[in-house]
Amino acid sequence: MLTRIKSWLNGFSLPKDANFKQRTVARQKLGNWLLVELGANDYVLIHDMLAKIQLSDQDEADKNRELIGLRYMALAMSLRTRSGRIPLDWQNQDDLMHLANLPNSRVIPALDAIAILSGIDWITPSYQPQSIDEAEQQDVDPPTQEEIAENPS
Repeated sequence: MLTRIKSWLNGFSLPKDANFKQRTVARQKLGNWLLVELGANDYVLIHDMLAKIQLSDQDEADKNRELIGLRYMALAMSLRTRSGRIPLDWQNQDDLMHLANLPNSRVIPALDAIAILSGIDWITPSYQPQSIDEAEQQDVDPPTQEEIAENPS
């Protein structure tokens, strides 16, 4: 009983997300935590870290480990409580290790939900990039006269 009271009181000390009501919330949950759309600041941070990983002189194994860590950082950035508080710090090693100890059967669907909500397809382990040939073969229909008339710019 005492631990429940302590955890309830600790919930009030968590930082509050001021934009929680504007964020899209996924149907998928991670335990009691909600998964929300990443903000623009989080999006830029993740892409900057990805660029740093890709441009580094490390071997592929180290790059893969850093990419896995980046996925857990994105997961921590996306987690919220029902009241809109941020339960985990994406820069805290202990919080990231807590996420890393969760089973993949819970983490991968959560990463899939983040990828759909935030438009970061590569964040999920099941992502397969398109080859250049496939990307070039996609045909785009030219706009119709009606579409041009509706949007003259």
